[in-house]
Amino acid sequence: FLWKEEDIIGLLGVLIHNDTNSLEILHISVNPSHRYQGIGKKMVKALKEMYAEKEITPNENTAAFIEKCDFC
Repeated sequence: FLWKEEDIIGLLGVLIHNDTNSLEILHISVNPSHRYQGIGKKMVKALKEMYAEKEITPNENTAAFIEKCDFC
């Protein structure tokens, strides 16, 4: 999942589990010059809206960030 404004500034690596109707966020990356601007939270929110029927779950590497997202 790529986040693009003028350039690609962020990405989420996801794994869709069709058998459990869930989507696991494996990686979160934001270009260093765009960090601390809420881009990561915007990406997670957009992903959640795109896959509203699926449960969004983090893995051990993304859990701390996802917990900060008050809308998840």
